Amino acid sequence: MVRHKTRWLLVRFDFEPDVVYGSQRPSTATNEAVFYGGRRDTDVRRSGMDAITRKDVYKTLQESLVFNFGISASGAAQDTQVRLYDSKTRLAMIRVPREFCNLIRSAITFITIIDKNPVIVRCISVNGCARTAKMVAIKEVKKSFRSNLHHQLQEVDDTLPAGDEKLIRKECKELDELLNVIRTMD
Repeated sequence: MVRHKTRWLLVRFDFEPDVVYGSQRPSTATNEAVFYGGRRDTDVRRSGMDAITRKDVYKTLQESLVFNFGISASGAAQDTQVRLYDSKTRLAMIRVPREFCNLIRSAITFITIIDKNPVIVRCISVNGCARTAKMVAIKEVKKSFRSNLHHQLQEVDDTLPAGDEKLIRKECKELDELLNVIRTMD
């Protein structure tokens, strides 16, 4: 029996409000017109970015492969799996066949829109086994959590009312759940 060798890609999705506003995102959903791809779209809302799933990422990756490399590249997408996508940290772990790794990485960089939301996609790391991919993903999730927590603490001037302590406990619980999902992923 022949072992199928794979690569694991850790990918970050930066949506337009994240890039434009940085860490100071607007608190409400915007309904402003956004220009991209040579057209004007008014359906870009913050709530739509949070509704993106693993299936949306996979479908967009397939479309990017076919659009940029033709129908012959669609075979590369057959063995590709989006194993994890977290809408809060906007990280995805994608398992790809080793022989198509470079093709899929380049298709990822060509993705500019996911579900009518403008996006910049970056490949953070490429790993040869699931264990090292999980370690890098855990490191990135913790880094994202620390930066979000630091930003929240700066907003309240390091004094935490009772409601903020509950918010931080909730964030820590969500972090722990996400880390458990990453650890137990096969």
